[in-house]
Amino acid sequence: MKKNLFALFAGAICVAAIWAGCCNCRNNRCLIISDIHLNPFYTSDGSFKVDDQLVRLLLQNPDPQKWESILQEHMAADPYKNLAGNDSDYGLLKSEIDSMYARIPNPAFIVIAGDFLWHGNHKDTSSLLAKLKPDSLVILKKATMNFIAYLFKGKFKNVPIIPVLGNNDTNGSDYEQQNQDFLNAFSASWQLNGPTVNIDSLSTHGYYTYSPATSPGLEFVSLNTTLVSPYQNRFDTHGKDYNKVYTGEGLQMLSWLQKKLESAPGKIWIISHIPPGIDEYNLEKLQAGQKSYTGFNWEDTCNRRMGKLLEKYGGKVKFYIAGHTHFNEYRVLYDDDQKTPFAYVRVVPSLGTNHIYNPSFEIANFDNNYNVLAETEYYMDLGSSSRQWRELNVDDKLKNATPESIYDVLSPFDNKNPPDVPAYYLNFYNVGKPVAIGTGYLRADIMHVKGE
Repeated sequence: MKKNLFALFAGAICVAAIWAGCCNCRNNRCLIISDIHLNPFYTSDGSFKVDDQLVRLLLQNPDPQKWESILQEHMAADPYKNLAGNDSDYGLLKSEIDSMYARIPNPAFIVIAGDFLWHGNHKDTSSLLAKLKPDSLVILKKATMNFIAYLFKGKFKNVPIIPVLGNNDTNGSDYEQQNQDFLNAFSASWQLNGPTVNIDSLSTHGYYTYSPATSPGLEFVSLNTTLVSPYQNRFDTHGKDYNKVYTGEGLQMLSWLQKKLESAPGKIWIISHIPPGIDEYNLEKLQAGQKSYTGFNWEDTCNRRMGKLLEKYGGKVKFYIAGHTHFNEYRVLYDDDQKTPFAYVRVVPSLGTNHIYNPSFEIANFDNNYNVLAETEYYMDLGSSSRQWRELNVDDKLKNATPESIYDVLSPFDNKNPPDVPAYYLNFYNVGKPVAIGTGYLRADIMHVKGE
């Protein structure tokens, strides 16, 4: 009788688990976000100018709890008015976090693919923010990073968060290598410590590995792609690293990555802020005759090295996430000799709306081997009066992605102009805007992998 009661009880538990969507399995859903670009210093009147008084107040009170109280009181009545074309404000970030939590309050983990901080070339050049001394600016940058971490960790308690550094996440100018003080502050904000984090490479170079206890067998490899960015991106003549070449540091990171891939048991997710392949923005300038620009996101040697690593170890890489472009896209790699696609990079769109489109985030479902099975994207339609977060309608051709399927999607419009791009891909690329906003930059990025 006791055995029967035990079996009945166990069966009831399993039925309840099946009703919830799973029996004898892990939580196989995660959140993915990129390019938050928080500028917490905007005025509350919807003009998106910098409020000098607010800058002073936040500088004097760097504690994240005080920031929350100050910004909550300061928040605009309509925080989304005139938002398109600007960095995120506190109201948008709060809305996104609340929307994510409402849909998935307990994800297996959260991936944030870099660029937490505001753009350095903000429009209000006469503001106090634009004139701050470097020491004060660094205080605000570290406090902003800490505040973002505080908001995520406060809402998603005990959920592993895997952040990666973007080109704007630096104590210096855009695309400038972070110093150790900034890297230590980044690590402390996100509590990247303990035996599952490779803290040495993080505190010295900004890249690291992480194996969350809640996802056994999975290892994240988080790259610092500032180190592989072309020197032309360091164009601030006042920056300490103006036009400096980081190729040596970038190749050192890729050698580190190779060792990780060689020794890995085979379940790797790579996160890099900047994806390898075409630089849509600078390619336009290059084609217009501005020879000082490169057509690629990564320095050429590093770009080719990464391609060869993905070709050799692609079977171990279950997913590769990037951001940076602010658009919704795929980049597929194929062997230049055999014409066989072997890997793709999933480039997720941004929360920041400085490219005049909709802010977004996504939920990914994966199997017990950490292969991604499905992605669901949510966006705020800034063109509607309700401005509600809604699910993005994605064409079936873009679902259940594989290198081969993405190659089949992209190859028909490779190297063609935006009018030749199918409407379903425009809607995907522009996150719910099936019009040619920003598509002057659109390229079907099919990355040929040649010998090094």
